[in-house]
Amino acid sequence: MVHFDVDLSIVNKGGIRRGLPKGPVTKEEIMTMLPFDNHLVLLEIKGSDLINAFKVMKGRGGDGVSDGFDWRNIDPGRTYMLATIDYLANGGDYMEPLTHATQLYRSEGKLDEILMERIESRHGKSIKYKSAAPRM
Repeated sequence: MVHFDVDLSIVNKGGIRRGLPKGPVTKEEIMTMLPFDNHLVLLEIKGSDLINAFKVMKGRGGDGVSDGFDWRNIDPGRTYMLATIDYLANGGDYMEPLTHATQLYRSEGKLDEILMERIESRHGKSIKYKSAAPRM
C-alpha cells in the first residue's frame, strides 16, 4: 500500500452519483455511487494552480473538497499534495489548472474497487452482490 501525506482531496459533484444507505452495503450500491472508471491519483500542485482550480469549481457551483480545508488560505507559492480522480487531473470538467500538476501516483484499481477493498478491510468481511444473478 502506498502512503502519502495529503493536504486535500477533490472530486467533482457529478462523480459521486448517490449516497450510501445506513446498514449493510452491497456492491451494486457502491458501483451505482461511483459508476465511472476513475482511478485515484495524487498530484503535487502549486498553490497558484490550486487557486485557479478553486475558481473553476466555484464557477460551476462547487465540488466536493476535504472537510476542514479552507481554500481562502491557499499560499500561491506553496506546493500542495492533492488526491483526486484521473478524470479531473486530466482536465475534465474544465479543471485545466490541474493539468499543470505533477502526477506522483495513479491507482491500479478503479475508485469503486478501492472503496470496496477499504470497507472490507475495515470491517473484516466481504461485500456481497444483492442479487445472485450472473453479472455481465
